[in-house]
Amino acid sequence: MTDVGLDDAHAQLRDLARRVFADRSPTTAIRALADDTLGFDPELWRTAAELGFTGLEIDEEHGGAGMSFREAAVVLDEMGRGLVPLPVLSSVVLGTGALLAAGSPAQQAEWLPAMAAGERRLAVAIGPDRHDVRVAGDRLHGSAPFVLDAHAADGLVVQAGGKLYLVPLPASGVTVTPAPMLDRTRRLADVAFDGAEVEPMPGSTDGASVVDWLLDRAAAALALDSHGGARRAMEISVEYAKERVQFDRPIGSFQAVKHKCADMLIAVETTRVAADAAARDVAPRPDGPRRWPSIAKAHATDAYAFVAGAGISVHGGIGFTWEHDMHLFVKRAKLDQALFGTPAFHRERYARLLLD
Repeated sequence: MTDVGLDDAHAQLRDLARRVFADRSPTTAIRALADDTLGFDPELWRTAAELGFTGLEIDEEHGGAGMSFREAAVVLDEMGRGLVPLPVLSSVVLGTGALLAAGSPAQQAEWLPAMAAGERRLAVAIGPDRHDVRVAGDRLHGSAPFVLDAHAADGLVVQAGGKLYLVPLPASGVTVTPAPMLDRTRRLADVAFDGAEVEPMPGSTDGASVVDWLLDRAAAALALDSHGGARRAMEISVEYAKERVQFDRPIGSFQAVKHKCADMLIAVETTRVAADAAARDVAPRPDGPRRWPSIAKAHATDAYAFVAGAGISVHGGIGFTWEHDMHLFVKRAKLDQALFGTPAFHRERYARLLLD
């Protein structure tokens, strides 16, 4: 969700999210969490739940706000802007989505109220890299690499054999091993299954449709994260170009720096359009994959990587240092490119949708 086309309610939600994340999750706090096992601030998570951010799409019957992905998009964009390390993509976007689309009434009644309240979290193992998980009877075997926020989840939704299964955690037969990552604002883990008992999710009889829908949600969320991060990286770089003086002139007055900043603006604005289109195109429920989320994810994450890299260049030597924040944007951009399908994967997915 972007500034263009915001109605008053969305603008108020954006301002609230921006203020809370700026106050409660400055880059100093983010850096302090770099070596933390959990990887996010539980108090900030509770605040996000109290503000309703964790239950935006959950219906009022289950304790949520009964809103749509459009409202979630506002929060996702602001989280990208602030590099906020909270398990919103994993649990709010994908975990809630999986329960809404495929969970049984009993599973929804058990999980959704607690998720809306921020008391429980789900991680979701889907996507192009999840091919080594299989079901034998009611037992799960195999492995799922690089599962986002699995280390802090109270349950896993796992794609296996064309369907989705729910695995409450901790559970016998499930091993979660943290994976070392360049971007320390997010945590991924390798999950191994050795006869773990699972609960089928009855709404995923047509598992491909549900997984396509969840991939659309992940792609749109990452496009929004990329837009927020790219815009902030550009703002920081332009501010520096105005202040840094060389040869008695601000470096922003030099043609080479001007052109670089102009290229950054073009990348940010095209990303804004793509992310906004993706947010509008995500269906309320699974009804087949949409075109915009995949191409938006591919373009936005590539553009983010370009903008963050250009920001390093504008800052010169200082941009490479640990003390400066630009490297945080570079690392987030690189992970956004890889999560839930690379740009190449999503461009191929988009091409197949066009041909179909």
